Amino acid sequence: MRILLINPPTGIYIREDRCQAPVRSMIAQGVRPPMDLAYIAATCREAAGAECRIRDFPVEGGDWNALEAELQDFRPDVLVISTTTPTFERDMEAAERAHRTLGDSVTCIGKGAHFAHNDEEALLKHPGLDIAVRGESEMAIAELVSGKDPTGVLGVSWLEGDGRVIRNTDRPPPENLDSLPFPARDLLRNELYPDPETGAPLTPVLTSRGCPGRCFFCPVFLVSGRKLRKRSVGSIIKELESCVEDYGIRSFLFRSDTFTMDKQWVLDICSKIQEEDLDIRWGANSRIDTFDSEMSAAMASAGCHVVSFGVESGDPDILAKIGKDITLEGVNSAVKACRRNGIMSLLYFVVGLPWDTRESIRRTVRFAKTVRADLYEFHTAYPFPGTPMYDMALRDGLFSECDLTKGNYFTPIMNTYSLSCEEVAKERKRAILSTYLSPAFLFRTLGRIRSVSQLWHYASFGFTKLATLFGKGGS
Repeated sequence: MRILLINPPTGIYIREDRCQAPVRSMIAQGVRPPMDLAYIAATCREAAGAECRIRDFPVEGGDWNALEAELQDFRPDVLVISTTTPTFERDMEAAERAHRTLGDSVTCIGKGAHFAHNDEEALLKHPGLDIAVRGESEMAIAELVSGKDPTGVLGVSWLEGDGRVIRNTDRPPPENLDSLPFPARDLLRNELYPDPETGAPLTPVLTSRGCPGRCFFCPVFLVSGRKLRKRSVGSIIKELESCVEDYGIRSFLFRSDTFTMDKQWVLDICSKIQEEDLDIRWGANSRIDTFDSEMSAAMASAGCHVVSFGVESGDPDILAKIGKDITLEGVNSAVKACRRNGIMSLLYFVVGLPWDTRESIRRTVRFAKTVRADLYEFHTAYPFPGTPMYDMALRDGLFSECDLTKGNYFTPIMNTYSLSCEEVAKERKRAILSTYLSPAFLFRTLGRIRSVSQLWHYASFGFTKLATLFGKGGS
């Protein structure tokens, strides 16, 4: 059984189900390796002895001709396509080309959060797509490539020969994440995914899945559910050691829906990293209300250099409406805790939420500047299918469903109740320039630089992002 797993040549996106963002337009983030595909490949090798290849065509510089050449050379039995909602229509060309090249000998399987809500529509509109996987995908795809009939695989939708879509029962997310094999990093070109600060290879390490939060716009519950499921500390440490010893990787992103939900577990991880004397640097995400000084100190001592927080808005009324149960005072406290321990803070904001006005967005920008974080990311609100924001915005005519693939986090397709998409885009650009070109921010950034090479990486990364901002943006 030969399996080709791909990011199609439809733009450099983070394709992590919850986060579906074009990297070129992200101010504070770099490109990430496709760990979703690496996990699927490892699971299929373990379950079925499959021969797997992973191709990240956008990052590797491959186009549709490169995909067809790969299909001809490898002649896979299964093509796994990682999708996002913004790129979905273009992603499906991969399935069409696979069948055009290999006929019915190939089965095309799609995975991504898009299928949690739009699986039937996708299968009917794109007959080249044979099977859509809903929810976490590793075990479902492993069962399919092991020869199990689709009728008996939970969490998949598929196209019957007579054109009917069959939607099997949902698959419960795996409770024991330790049961997943380590991702197949041997199939990745790890050097293509550098740490933006150092230029050294960076890799994500899955630490937990699921988030009990109920943020109005977030699709995480559609894929990973609301229950927090954690890997054991020992399993995480073993993977870190493997990355250091087998691949020479020492820069990590601790991948979770919210890393700091369980304080004692975080403290145990940090303690074990120090006990094993792992010389690594890493970043993680957090919620404002699950982070404190003790945790910050422990994370810093274990090599953490950056923590990201979803703040979303500087307007308390909007925070309440989107279900973000945090306070602006709490944001200040979290950033100060990071600063005391030498950890950089990255704050995420969303402009263009349905209730946003020009003044509420500018209030958010003023707050962002006063809180004195190290990095900022300003997204525009995007209505992911299946989220409460999608349902409300569609009902109230704030966007047209046919526009879903015309935008993303940085190219708005949704109006607010008082602003047009074009006005939201202008406010986002203004927010970025106002925060990143402020004298206080530039002074803080220069104060962090410790070498000429670090200065070079900062400068080249920053100029690339600013060039994108003033260009067309997008993928």
